[in-house]
Amino acid sequence: MSKFISRLRDSDAVNSMLRYNVVATAAPRRVTRDYAASSAQGKQSIRAGLLRDTINDARKTAYGAEFGDAIDDWPILSKDRLRTNAEDFCGSTILKIGAGTGGTTGQPIALSRSIASIAVERFFIEQLVLPHGLSLKSSRVAVLRADEIKSPQDTSPPFGIHRLGGRHLILSNPHLNRDTVGWYVDAIQRHGTEILYVYPSMLENLMELANANSLSLEVPLVLSSSETVAPALFDEVRSTLGATLVDYYGLGERVALASVGPDRQYYFNPLYGQVELTDMQETADDGNALYRIIATGYWNPAMPLIRYDTGDIAIVRRSDESRIEEIQIGERGFVGILGRTSEFIVGPDGSRISGLNHLPRGVSDLVRMQVYQPSPDTVEIRLRPGPGFTQQSMRQLRDNVEAMIPPTIKVDIRDDAEFTKAANGKTPFVIREMTCAE
Repeated sequence: MSKFISRLRDSDAVNSMLRYNVVATAAPRRVTRDYAASSAQGKQSIRAGLLRDTINDARKTAYGAEFGDAIDDWPILSKDRLRTNAEDFCGSTILKIGAGTGGTTGQPIALSRSIASIAVERFFIEQLVLPHGLSLKSSRVAVLRADEIKSPQDTSPPFGIHRLGGRHLILSNPHLNRDTVGWYVDAIQRHGTEILYVYPSMLENLMELANANSLSLEVPLVLSSSETVAPALFDEVRSTLGATLVDYYGLGERVALASVGPDRQYYFNPLYGQVELTDMQETADDGNALYRIIATGYWNPAMPLIRYDTGDIAIVRRSDESRIEEIQIGERGFVGILGRTSEFIVGPDGSRISGLNHLPRGVSDLVRMQVYQPSPDTVEIRLRPGPGFTQQSMRQLRDNVEAMIPPTIKVDIRDDAEFTKAANGKTPFVIREMTCAE
């Protein structure tokens, strides 16, 4: 059933129905309305109810059967535990689809999502653009993220396709370079784009290439996610595109959501999931404090994750450390997320290929991956395969590589190479030679 539904998602009609299902979004819509009108005590009661329902769902799984009703009865859930036995976390929901994430670690995790959670996810993202008088459903949207439009070996235009009745223009990630940027700018303009939905690294590349070619582009709103946004990018988007930049933080595991506010601080959405911030007793380069993000998602009964260690780190102003509880429930902002940067490779033609967390998707028993780029025309993909990694696993990986990385970049896949570590001892998913030099 899960695979059948996943295939149906390729249909525009089914895709629209899944993302904009008014029945599925009735609950979050009601909760959002009630929360806004509630007192502090009423808000606390709503959050407690959402958490209680999620714990009830989680206790029905193989993993959660041994834990109690209170969240303090549950241990912190590691990525390794979820990755090793993902089926232990699946609920009894029949209508669900398979999903996956490589995150920014190169370690793929198999996930399950309920049908309703797809619409709920889009509902919460929609709330970020509605205050600007726009909608992901009805406005004209151009998407420049990690979508696979056609083979990177096909270098002739067009480099995008129209979906959802022509309202959405899906642009190819790996085809954007100094020779094709004119086509992209023209296509975005001709589309009458109201929302430009991007990865930050692709946005930066688009603006840099357009400026180098003396091309101008204007859009009302830019919506970005999945990578860290440099503070200066907000002003650059305003001056270059005449747009407001709305950035948000989320995860494939669907346990936490935060978005940037007018003060350029980030705010957790307390109706999306419960967040616990754990002091790491470490200091960021700017002197601010670092807190690990532990989160419990409210809206996915197909895989309810309790106290999940996201692996992500929130940067908190030192002056706000005494008010962590306010940050956790979205009443006070934090500086941003540490880490999610440089997750792209650069081609010899000026292309910037991001969304590389798609590379390990669908590859069975791949323990870890690292993408190492020593030069603009060479990439080495380093693997740590598990015992169940087969020839089919390798074929899937090669298909993923071919779909994302253009032939101008030679790709060498190796399972015998050492993983490169950063100065902090961590193993980044993507390392470019210039990063190593730094």
